[in-house]
Amino acid sequence: MGDPADPGLLRQWWHQRDDYQWRIEFLRSRGLLTPLRYVIAGIGAVMGALAAINVVVPPGADGALFRIGWAVTAVGSLAWALRWILLRWPSVRESAVLVIYVDMIMTLSTVLFGDANLAMSGIPILLCAGGYVVFFHGPRLHLVHIGWCLLSVGGIAVWLAASMPEFGLQVAVSRAVIALLVTVCILPALQFGFWLLQDSSMQSLTDPLTELTNRRGLEVSMKRLDARVGGDTDLCAFLIDVDGFKVVNDTMGHPAGDALLRETAVHLRKHLPQAKVARFGGDEFAVLVKGIDPDQNLTALADEIQACFERPVDLGGHQAVSSASIGIAVAPGDGADGITLMKHADLALYRAKRDGKANHHFFEPSLDEQARRRREMELDLRLAIRDGGFELYFQPLYDLRADRLQGFEALIRWQSAEHGFVSPGKFIPVAEDTRLIVPIGTWVMQQACREAMAWPRGVKVNVNVSPEQLLETDFSATVVRALSDSGLDPKRLEIEVTESIFLRDASVAREALESCMALGCSVALDDFGTGYSSLGYLRKLKFSTIKVDRLFVQGAAQQSPESIAIIRAVVAMADSLGMTTTAEGVENEEEAEMIRSMGCTKIQGFHFGRPMPRDDVAGVFTRRAAEQRLKSA
Repeated sequence: MGDPADPGLLRQWWHQRDDYQWRIEFLRSRGLLTPLRYVIAGIGAVMGALAAINVVVPPGADGALFRIGWAVTAVGSLAWALRWILLRWPSVRESAVLVIYVDMIMTLSTVLFGDANLAMSGIPILLCAGGYVVFFHGPRLHLVHIGWCLLSVGGIAVWLAASMPEFGLQVAVSRAVIALLVTVCILPALQFGFWLLQDSSMQSLTDPLTELTNRRGLEVSMKRLDARVGGDTDLCAFLIDVDGFKVVNDTMGHPAGDALLRETAVHLRKHLPQAKVARFGGDEFAVLVKGIDPDQNLTALADEIQACFERPVDLGGHQAVSSASIGIAVAPGDGADGITLMKHADLALYRAKRDGKANHHFFEPSLDEQARRRREMELDLRLAIRDGGFELYFQPLYDLRADRLQGFEALIRWQSAEHGFVSPGKFIPVAEDTRLIVPIGTWVMQQACREAMAWPRGVKVNVNVSPEQLLETDFSATVVRALSDSGLDPKRLEIEVTESIFLRDASVAREALESCMALGCSVALDDFGTGYSSLGYLRKLKFSTIKVDRLFVQGAAQQSPESIAIIRAVVAMADSLGMTTTAEGVENEEEAEMIRSMGCTKIQGFHFGRPMPRDDVAGVFTRRAAEQRLKSA
């Protein structure tokens, strides 16, 4: 004996949403909607033609009333055919009315034979309407269709039994059972099975966390919409990235992050009821809006989307407010199909994130060119990693208090065979976006330690480390290998990080830096004051040095009260915490004297030395040795 049917599943089937529009778009995306219209129209045309013939030559009973009936059937069937050929695909309500209409026409055509036996044999013709209902509509309209079938079969069965008194009841019952088996039993079972398959398929297209369409489902939807893009209906795509979502995960836990995504999904669905909303992946959402008026204020729509993210969300007793970066692309100008449109929205999103938080940007053709150049640069970077196309330069750092060379900062340089010299400001962001910064950073660490081994004892080397490198689980192992392979004393290695590490996985970054400190390495906080000013981490992490950005040095040189106050405050704070300070970007003697008077510990800039290749570093040590000999002579 098999397992009983799940009553909960049956209830879901009964209460299912009518996915009429979804099925239409599915057929349209496959190029099947128009052929199906002609098939439906063809059925009506054939019925109309047969009915017209029956007006002239009745197949059964003859008489004025039967001829009128056949004429009504012919006109009704041909009207049906013309409606499907000439007019658009019907709305869901129009479709339901047409189902009832054709049920009546088909039943009438069976009755007009004037013979109850023939009429009962013709009842299965209602399968045509039933098959349509199975595919396009839900169980409720199917129940109406079944009710009509029961009424038709019952009426004809009574007619059959009455017209054949000898054995009519037996024939009526047997014919009725067959007709009902086909129209009442088989079709509902087919619809239920079809719903199960569709439900399973739909689950694969749905994000389980937010119950929004997932990326795959969005791609399917875009294919269905492609037929409309570029026509009378425009399509607008908004690709959205939640700002600072990783901070929520890191500080409040992943359950809080999930709750934020769920609440955001609720707000998007509520405030954009006419839009297709999807979770594109991770902390990214997509919104597709059809029927956009080119003259409509899309900025206002972007602001409306932004407002969905800025609503306070209760996350386990804590209020969280997020923001979003939004990329916008509008068809047909920004793309003739959904895939191209989303690609261009992604490019616009990339630009919006570069511009800062809570920002939106429209796609423009120049972004496509920029993306092409980034792809070309990514390929060139991969070749440079493979072929050893990078070189290290070194810029001196001087200890003002001891009046001596304290060390060198290792700076990567790239002389591309294709593009010539490429500024780090151009290729480093591309390397970080593509995570190529990890193998590049590993090479820099290894090479810098090797070079430093040729320097006098006590001269340190400073190596910049990207947040992407710190997030690698084996970062500390990378440092250990570089020190071990080179033989460099860990005390001669200083790792430089920027404040941006605090916006990533802060706990992982902190653990990695503490592991390096445990080896004996020191850690400097670079570009202090220009980023996120996470002063709390100065207490949690024992930085050896705070580097004051050249922006403040230049401001102080121009007698900016704010810059002077900031430098003095940083120096005082560093002294109180047992840290040293390094002023960057010192370009002349006046700036050097000013920085010295403010109490900065170390100094770096063109005034004391430009970045130089390894051979020139050796020359610096040779000259300093000669100067020391002259002083001692």
